[in-house]
Amino acid sequence: MGRVGLGVAAGCAAATCAIAAALVARRASARARWRRAVALLREFEEGCATPTPRLRQVVDAMVVEMHAGLASDGGSKLKMLLTFVDALPAGGGAVGRAFPTYLAPNAACIERCIPQWHCGLGRSLSDGNHCSGRHHLLLSKFIVLFWVAALATAYNDSRTICVTDGIHIDLVGLLFFCFCHINEQGTYYSIDLGGTNFRVLRVEVGAVSVVTSREVKLPIPEELTKGTIEELFNFVAMTLKEFVETEDVKDEQRALGFTFSFPVRQTSVSSGSLIRWTKGFLIEDAVGKDVAQCLNEALARSGLNVRVTALVNDTVGTLALGHYYDEDTVAAVIIGAGTNACYIERTDAIIKCQGLLTNSGGMVVNMEWGNFWSSHLPRTPYDISLDDETQNRNDQGFEKMISGIYLGEIARLVLHRMALESDVFGDAADHLSTPFTLSTPLLAAIRKDDSPDLSEVRRILQEHLKIMDTPLKTRRLVVKVCDIVTRRAARLAAAGIVGILKKLGRDGSGVASSGRTRGQLRRTVVAIEGGLYEGYPVFREYLDEALVEILGEEVAQTVALRVTEDGSGAGAALLAAVHSSNRQQGSI
Repeated sequence: MGRVGLGVAAGCAAATCAIAAALVARRASARARWRRAVALLREFEEGCATPTPRLRQVVDAMVVEMHAGLASDGGSKLKMLLTFVDALPAGGGAVGRAFPTYLAPNAACIERCIPQWHCGLGRSLSDGNHCSGRHHLLLSKFIVLFWVAALATAYNDSRTICVTDGIHIDLVGLLFFCFCHINEQGTYYSIDLGGTNFRVLRVEVGAVSVVTSREVKLPIPEELTKGTIEELFNFVAMTLKEFVETEDVKDEQRALGFTFSFPVRQTSVSSGSLIRWTKGFLIEDAVGKDVAQCLNEALARSGLNVRVTALVNDTVGTLALGHYYDEDTVAAVIIGAGTNACYIERTDAIIKCQGLLTNSGGMVVNMEWGNFWSSHLPRTPYDISLDDETQNRNDQGFEKMISGIYLGEIARLVLHRMALESDVFGDAADHLSTPFTLSTPLLAAIRKDDSPDLSEVRRILQEHLKIMDTPLKTRRLVVKVCDIVTRRAARLAAAGIVGILKKLGRDGSGVASSGRTRGQLRRTVVAIEGGLYEGYPVFREYLDEALVEILGEEVAQTVALRVTEDGSGAGAALLAAVHSSNRQQGSI
């Protein structure tokens, strides 16, 4: 019995040792897998790093590409497309409209160029209420016209007056500008066509406000996205007709702002030919045609007395709406599912169109900045994999790093590699292998979860990615991945914005005098629209933080990012108002 007992004891000890060894080996393996996951995380974080010096390199690269795109078509990844929008709406009074932000009068300059004309109110044109962009002359439109007429009479030798350092306007152009920007108030319509849905809006433009009084949103039947351009626009025209006929309106021609968010090469503010379709549209007979003319023909066939007076994209509409409320607005940025930017450029800087004349001396340029690329951008293997997945491979590199449609996918690619190489998600690798299963709204929800046990993260992993029973440290790992993706995107977007400011001389670098007024930095407003910036506070905080880092505290205090909603609707109607007025008054 003693020997038997000894044998049993020895067997038990051996089994215990074996179990203990297995447990140790398992724990060692688990630690090794965890270390691999952490190593992948650190590698990803280092690859996405955006220190301030690197962001400044991106800024400089953006400026170089902007110059190249303005010099020649095809000279840059940035298209720098002309919009022929040379007048923007303003809600601050007639004088503010006569002198848009990009040509804001410098009082000292005016004093040197024109005499001290006094009006019945006892104030001179060069008195303290000069237009510095933020403050505008508070005179009635009749007094303004009186002064313009007086100036035109006094300088009948076609002399020009200086409206800001280095920029001059001839008096005929000034008179035209005043007439064109006084009568914008009224009722206008806009159509927003940029995807599988489209909107029809009725917009009331007042002296100090813009109100969308009615709006209808409808899906576009799938067969129309692959039919003919006539069929598509007949559908749009009939929808607008039904919309208008429900209202008691006079039988007079109405101005229409047409937001058409597809690549277009514009030939005027109200015309442009389609370059190519995107977003699933495949209407072959439309490519190369003037889309505004096609819509006007459809409107005529429907018997509707409405005409397109402004053909824009959503970014230009956002700039128009932002400028209406604040005339220091010089640029607009869309940061949502996609991304783009536009800004107000001097016509003499648009070298590829030498001799281009505008009434204001400036023009809105559509950058198409989603296609920006530079070796300074922090590209990782996951960005390369994402690019390989997309239909527009080797295009829209900047957009694929910062826009909402792609951020969730970048995070999924990182998590999938972790699942394959570290096994931290158990057997969930298959569930993580499907592209775009992690959307950017889910990424934002994961990053925003501040509960002690990250319960929202657990729910998202279980319900959307089928990853069950994750420990807290794994959930924290997921949050960190989402944070890295978000931070890089926001900081690169900030660098893009500063690139525009630097091109305009408003970054405090002293490159151009247009960014300063009497030695002081001028206030600058950038209109921003898009769910990623508006609805994701973490993204917004990172972007604002990066702006301060790049610009410095003093300059950053002069730059305001203003959320501007519905540029594609109300903004398009505002441009229709401005340019319908221009067309009518210009014919006088």
